[in-house]
Amino acid sequence: MEYYVIVPKWERPIKVVIRNLPRDTRPQEIKGFLENFHKLKVDKVVQLIKLRTKRPLPLFQVTLPNEEQNKKIWDIENVCYMKVEIQRFQRRTGALQCFNCNHHHHAAAACQLSPRCLKCGGPHSHLQCTENFELNQEGKIKNPVCINCGETGHLASWRGCKMFPKTAVNNYRQVKSSRRVDPKISYSAITRENHNRDNASIRDNISVYSEHDDMGISQPEVSVTVTPQKVDALKDIIYILNEFKRIFGKTDFNGIVQKLKSTDNDVDKIQVIVNSLSLST
Repeated sequence: MEYYVIVPKWERPIKVVIRNLPRDTRPQEIKGFLENFHKLKVDKVVQLIKLRTKRPLPLFQVTLPNEEQNKKIWDIENVCYMKVEIQRFQRRTGALQCFNCNHHHHAAAACQLSPRCLKCGGPHSHLQCTENFELNQEGKIKNPVCINCGETGHLASWRGCKMFPKTAVNNYRQVKSSRRVDPKISYSAITRENHNRDNASIRDNISVYSEHDDMGISQPEVSVTVTPQKVDALKDIIYILNEFKRIFGKTDFNGIVQKLKSTDNDVDKIQVIVNSLSLST
């Protein structure tokens, strides 16, 4: 008999995300620490990756059985002897897709339907597929066939597939409440008020300023391209700064800045930093 079960929320496993661990931390180390040091029962620990670039993130998802002893996971402040932050795991919005049968609205853990291979549609898991496919330069199947809609060009996991359930969109527009007409206020005064409000909003979003603006000199338009690589690099820099502040929290940073400004020699600057750092206790 084939069936699948929708597990109620109060019986579903506990899923959390651990933040502030180094990117190169091994999931097995985290699992062992939680089991041996915090005495928790852990099903699995996986490192999250960026969907587009497949780059590992400094985020680790922990899955635990929904038992009373495991609820103290929310009180944990250190993992692998490092201070961490525990957050609730938020899965991607949209319909759930089963990794076993590749149908929707249920999970593989509660699925007893016949497996269907995502790649070839055979009665096996895609991890057990032995069929050879022609790959493109990115290492993906060149001409995949969807096992749900039968079209060529995408797999059944593609959210743009016509068989993939779509999230209902609220098309109702919010109607602004009207106010009584005041004969003392002209139409031009109302439009001028809205115009000034829009200009103020634009000024709040300006991030590049030049002294030439006050002189009436036109400036070339500044275009800033934000790429996923730049965002990841910025997150890494922020992580380094936070770790630096945590470790050397008692350091007089204002004093260091003044000393650094007083010298132009790089060696002297390094010496100033080394001599001024104070470890937090």
